[in-house]
Amino acid sequence: MKILHILDSNTFTGIENVVLTIISYVSRHDIAESVYLSPRGDVEDILKKFGIDYYGVDTLDKKTLKKAIEILKPDVIHTHDLKSSILASKIKCDAKLIIHIHNTPSYLRKICYKSVALYLACKKASKILTTTDDMEEEFIFSRFLYDKFVNVGEPINVSRIRRLSNQNITYDGMVNLEARYLFDAIFVGKINEENNPIFLADIINSLCRERPEIKIAIVGDGDAKSRFFSKIEDYFLEKNVLYFGNLENPYPLIKKSKSFILPSKEEGYGIAAAEAMVLRVPVICSGAGGLDNIVDDWCGRICGYSKEAYVAEVYRLSIDDIYHFKKVKATDRKRIYLDNMKEYYNKITNIYAKIKLEDNLWYIKNNVAK
Repeated sequence: MKILHILDSNTFTGIENVVLTIISYVSRHDIAESVYLSPRGDVEDILKKFGIDYYGVDTLDKKTLKKAIEILKPDVIHTHDLKSSILASKIKCDAKLIIHIHNTPSYLRKICYKSVALYLACKKASKILTTTDDMEEEFIFSRFLYDKFVNVGEPINVSRIRRLSNQNITYDGMVNLEARYLFDAIFVGKINEENNPIFLADIINSLCRERPEIKIAIVGDGDAKSRFFSKIEDYFLEKNVLYFGNLENPYPLIKKSKSFILPSKEEGYGIAAAEAMVLRVPVICSGAGGLDNIVDDWCGRICGYSKEAYVAEVYRLSIDDIYHFKKVKATDRKRIYLDNMKEYYNKITNIYAKIKLEDNLWYIKNNVAK
């Protein structure tokens, strides 16, 4: 069996890491041959490092995808975002389609071009994978697709995260890397509208007014990066904010932060928050998507979109060692329930196996039986 994973992103962040995890597992256990397709970019070097077969395109569109499918001849097409799902559903081929919805954008809840386009794509899919039960409930057209949904969650590999967090990594401009904590707070993720970057800049500005020496780390990239840093410059916060760009391994920086801040408007499972708690870092977040299933007031704080609540919690965690210690201990208890790799792999491989079985039965019915 050959599986073609398709993404319209050329950077390496959370979703791309999930795809890498799936491909690595099915390849290691000889379950399937996998190919990763996306626009060319930084992700290519990372995939090559892990020995992942990569098919790069200049632009992901119907023409380039059709050509790729003709060359690669996949048995299964596994898409991971809206654009790739719509394009794949429009191409006539023998491959079975799996649509993987990793987050809950606002368009899922209303009738609009994007939700209708996704619904039409989902009608042609064999399975629709989600990361929380809420996704199925929130998708406005889900009642017409109920028999296709499977909640697979997201993979949280506790041992791998902890191992990577202990790597000795140097960063430009960073000194005293042996200190227990380097940052009062850290943000890791795509700097895009979904992650609320302007609101994040406002939070940082208020924090700096309360504590001028505060240090915030920003890891990631995205189409709102320039607007975010323009706001940081407007507030004269360049000395307080350290930017690291996209990192293949952000875990050493997360581990050395007193809190993890995530004021996102849209979320799926909340994998970034889960990974932070694996590293014993309290999470301060909006509660969007699946975050309220992971974060509570014991191991962090759900602040919604109250700037004052974010500022108060980050500030207290940065100065009150006893309060911080209690939150850290609570993340230890959460970590036990977050490690789900065996369950995740079983769900994914069972889906692939079922599709393969259906193909075999179809072949027998239409060829051997005759």
